[in-house]
Amino acid sequence: MITIWIRPRPVTYRKMIYEDLKDKPEKLQELKDYVFLPSKAYPRRRGRKPKYDYLWISISEISKEEAERVAEFLKSHFGRPLVWYQKEVTLLDNSTLPVYVYVIPWRDPETGKSIRTGKGVFPELRGKIKEVIRGETPEAPEGDNHDMANTEELKPEWLPEDMTMKPEPFPEEGEKEEEEKDVTLSDEETIIKELAVIDELAKSPHKDIEKELKENKEALRKLEDYKKHLENNIKALRLEINSPVTMFRASKKRKLEKMKKELSKVNEAIREVKIEIRKLSREH
Repeated sequence: MITIWIRPRPVTYRKMIYEDLKDKPEKLQELKDYVFLPSKAYPRRRGRKPKYDYLWISISEISKEEAERVAEFLKSHFGRPLVWYQKEVTLLDNSTLPVYVYVIPWRDPETGKSIRTGKGVFPELRGKIKEVIRGETPEAPEGDNHDMANTEELKPEWLPEDMTMKPEPFPEEGEKEEEEKDVTLSDEETIIKELAVIDELAKSPHKDIEKELKENKEALRKLEDYKKHLENNIKALRLEINSPVTMFRASKKRKLEKMKKELSKVNEAIREVKIEIRKLSREH
């Protein structure tokens, strides 16, 4: 299944791109020449400094030809430089997933204008990218698509409140194309309670199979969201531990071990719910 992630990134997230391109010096230099520019390279503009440094888009399970079409569309859509590359993401079962990453400067190097934000902007862009992948020609944007003036702040349902502190999702196995709500460790109790309710439904002699199936699928979705959240936190924590400037490395290692144990529990819960869904599907 094709998955698309669209995320504005602050300057602190450059290190993740550097990690991707550590074995691709030519592509890394291209990135520094066209995307990761110093502040003095942009025209001066009044107002506060932009919150973000670049726009990060990743797409999995598409062909190279489709990836090239997407690159051409994004260049035309934003009217600014773009650097894109392919990388392999290792999944929990040790298989690899090819992912194409597109990196676009948040500000236009020529005008200094920022990418327009606001509710619905990124879902609309995702829809146009899907059209390009299918070989269709999306409609051209109306007006100036790149000015941040008179637009809403990004709402929590589209971005975490503090992107500089919370690790962002990476493309992983089973990701949905819809924008996902942030799942935190505090959601564990809710998930456990929901699984307990489902267990009781399964024991009921008058169970409603259709309702129970729906409940199980909803629980599975939340568990998979929680699993991805843990995996992303584990990846980010590993990067911090391996960084030469990391402080409190011992406490971070303890936190990492705790997260890995939690991930193991979640994987087991997911397995049990999937078994129950298959059983209910046969009865249904």
